[in-house]
Amino acid sequence: MNRNTYVLIFIAALVGISNGIYLFIYPFFLGDLGISFGDMGIIFSVAAVVMAVLGIILGWLSDLSGRKKYYSFSISLGFLTTFLTPILHRFWELMVVKIFRDTANSLRMALHPTLIYDYTKKGFTRLLARTQGLTSLMAAIGTFASVYLLSSFGYSGSFFISSIVILGATTIFVLIYTEKTRETRRVTFSGLRSAFTWNIPRNLKFIAGSSFVFSLGNQISHGFIAPLFFSIKFGLNPLTVAIIMSLHRLSSGLPMILGASFIFQRQSLIEKHLKKLVMISLLYQGVMIAITGFSPNFLLAVIGWLTHDIFGPPLRAPAQGTLIQRFSSDENRGRDTNVVNAFGKIASIISPLLAGFLATANVSLPMMVSGLIGASAPIFYFPIKDKMVVEKAVVTNPQMQIKPAK
Repeated sequence: MNRNTYVLIFIAALVGISNGIYLFIYPFFLGDLGISFGDMGIIFSVAAVVMAVLGIILGWLSDLSGRKKYYSFSISLGFLTTFLTPILHRFWELMVVKIFRDTANSLRMALHPTLIYDYTKKGFTRLLARTQGLTSLMAAIGTFASVYLLSSFGYSGSFFISSIVILGATTIFVLIYTEKTRETRRVTFSGLRSAFTWNIPRNLKFIAGSSFVFSLGNQISHGFIAPLFFSIKFGLNPLTVAIIMSLHRLSSGLPMILGASFIFQRQSLIEKHLKKLVMISLLYQGVMIAITGFSPNFLLAVIGWLTHDIFGPPLRAPAQGTLIQRFSSDENRGRDTNVVNAFGKIASIISPLLAGFLATANVSLPMMVSGLIGASAPIFYFPIKDKMVVEKAVVTNPQMQIKPAK
């Protein structure tokens, strides 16, 4: 691995710690401000609308003029919005901050595997699995640490520490990461419509459909609901909920790292079955989340919640990430990746509203519905041609043709 790859791995670790702190305390922060389930759903949904649109535009721009500046922008914006979160308490202020923080995180998540793929095509699946596993592992540490931070420094201090971690990641990336010389394309906003094209490779269209259904179900249970579900349904204190959420992160991170070592090291064998791995993991994850919601027993609910990630993301995330990179066109990789991801973000517009509506009726309903919807996501993978070739997108807009940088 070269220096840039090590930098990206280290950035993933720092972002994991910061997100672990932020994502755990944020729902409690909103609750203490008197924000209702319904209003929480509105905040998350409106943020998802803007995030989906801006994510596609910024991904398109990264194809035209280089990825480093947009990746730097994403983590810088993550720092700023995290820092501002405890300062702004009005509903509309919280919504604006949430919009830009989610947009920053979405762009970073889309560009991160693309940057790795630019430098490490051989063994990409294994490296991506390890990187994503490390992010989850560090997020677990951040989640667990957030209980101490919250009791010692309150919301303001906790958000500040979370923002400082991202600031460190930003500084390291800007100073150390070096972007390789590449052909660039002229940025003309008259060709902006090309960023929103459905003219992406055929296989990516089916992955986008699956991503929509999976994200619709997944975000119903994983947004602001998960910690509140265990707190309200079983009367748990914040420390116990933090332990469950930390174990939830670990149940994803550790198997992902181990899976990278023992499963994805058989690169030539595994890459022939990536589609099957994604389908099995999607079905398994949906079933276990449904069990969490339907179970009246605390122990069974916890087992369902913690085990849904053991064979879910560790198999699905690196396998699906590899398929997206494989089927994306070389000249439009950033755009293609963000278009596919945008379908998941569009689903995230609906899911918080559903979560808030369902939780108002019964706090268990979001988990139940989440699992049932998520279990149907594998259907879209049946038409995908699982072959070891890269499909090329047909560029129909003349302004998208490659022009050497002057």
